[in-house]
Amino acid sequence: PDGTFAFVSIQRRDTKQWAFPGGMVDPGESVSVTLKREFSEEAMAVESAAEKKQAAKDMQEIFKHGIDIYKGYVDDPRSTDNAWVETTARLFFISETLANKFKISAGDDAQAVRWKDITDELLHGTTEDGEPLFYADQYDWLIMAVNKAETIEHEASGGCACTLS
Repeated sequence: PDGTFAFVSIQRRDTKQWAFPGGMVDPGESVSVTLKREFSEEAMAVESAAEKKQAAKDMQEIFKHGIDIYKGYVDDPRSTDNAWVETTARLFFISETLANKFKISAGDDAQAVRWKDITDELLHGTTEDGEPLFYADQYDWLIMAVNKAETIEHEASGGCACTLS
């Protein structure tokens, strides 16, 4: 990130759409644990023991304080009449220094991962062909995160919005 508000986004392998790192809660797992696990698996693929140790330390700092911006039903393609997806979308602010310190790398079901600056073009939410840029309801969560960030006085110069399903 370059000092503007930005977020970590993964490109899904299945739809090629952009999404926040996230995933399903395992039985007996808390939302906070799932959030860290999924972020690590999808956006911080590390190999060596030293990298894993540093990533775990960075994760503690990154996920210290979060603000829930949405909880509830998701208009997800995997939902059916008899089963549906519910989510917690959580916003985290981190400093540009910390954001630049940790290495993002696509892993798990992510085809690509990158910091995306919040721009007017991005906030339009569609490609030049009118196709959605974001998976399921995630564009709506991005708008909620931007609106929330605009109302919060915060010392961090970089932003990271993360969600889980």
